[in-house]
Amino acid sequence: MKRSHKKVVGEAVVDSDLLSEIVQGKESVGKIEALLVLSVAAFVQENGEENM
Repeated sequence: MKRSHKKVVGEAVVDSDLLSEIVQGKESVGKIEALLVLSVAAFVQENGEENM
């Protein structure tokens, strides 16, 4: 099976673009998770003080 160089390079570019999109998505999810943790922590702290 003979492949052209152009096809192999093109596939590598598509793979690297997909990988960068996945990494960006994971970074976004990490930021959202941090905001959720901080929100829940603030909520628990606020409600904990009311019950004391």
